[in-house]
Amino acid sequence: MEYLKLTRLHNAIFVAIIQILMYWAIIIPLLQIYGLGSSLTSGSVLSIAASSMMIVAGGYVINDYFDIKTDRINRPDKMIVTVSIDKHTAMRFYQLLTGLGMAVGIITAISLRCITLGFAVFVIPGMLWFYSASYKRMPLLGNLIVAMTSSLFPLLPLFAESSSLNSVYGDLIHETPVLRSLYSVVCGFSAFLFLFSFIYQMIRDLLNEPGDRELEFHTFAVIRKDTVSKTIISCLTIAANFMAAYAVFFLIEFPGSASVRYYIFGILAPSVCMLAILWGKSGNAYKNACLLTKSIIVIGMLYPILYHYLTARFFNLPFFGVFQIL
Repeated sequence: MEYLKLTRLHNAIFVAIIQILMYWAIIIPLLQIYGLGSSLTSGSVLSIAASSMMIVAGGYVINDYFDIKTDRINRPDKMIVTVSIDKHTAMRFYQLLTGLGMAVGIITAISLRCITLGFAVFVIPGMLWFYSASYKRMPLLGNLIVAMTSSLFPLLPLFAESSSLNSVYGDLIHETPVLRSLYSVVCGFSAFLFLFSFIYQMIRDLLNEPGDRELEFHTFAVIRKDTVSKTIISCLTIAANFMAAYAVFFLIEFPGSASVRYYIFGILAPSVCMLAILWGKSGNAYKNACLLTKSIIVIGMLYPILYHYLTARFFNLPFFGVFQIL
């Protein structure tokens, strides 16, 4: 059980769910609109998801490995490394998870002849290692690396599908709007995840500021006043909401107001609450703001289910390939 806690299994599973939704709720329906079928097999998509799960889980393990000193100050009640699992075992566990994740991902990339996927699977673990080892102690750089890494995962199934479409149709696929449509929609979700992951990391820096300051880390929360961090978080939150609102009101052209209601109650309202809590005087403000930001990320990345429902209804497509929506 301690090993599962160390890997934050629920977060790793959520990454896999995001990738599966990108494929079955976004990529496949968009291809069907253009009269095409997916060139990927379900096995390839599940392999990408399994690879990503193991890499993410390994990332959490190595992060706790390097955070022993700060965790003793910031969250001593939740420490696992050196308490339930010794450092040597934790390192071996990280190597096992990351090694298996990279192996599965690279084998999948080779079988699909997708250089971009193979490169991403190779680079992401390195980014997570250097983040945990040193970059997280630098102002904004660590936050940027985590946000960039998070935003790459929704793109991995698209990299694989794009490569497969190129193999099947060659240059002809570039003479159609198919790839452009796929990348515009999936990259929109990736951008959303990037912004709110960056926001989440900045709030976590505020939460962990006491331990980081004592150990002389140079996070943004340590070297700048809280108000500066809160102002940046507020600006990023407003920018992310403008982006989401623009997509809902101007890019998603389905009849009805389902997407608008989803945005207002699922993204906008929690964002306003998060900022109100962040600027409030509550002793648990940063912790509660972190929880709300995570909920916004979850709600936003589950929108593909509604998107697929609206696509299936508007274009008379089978919903997840199971039944027609009347």
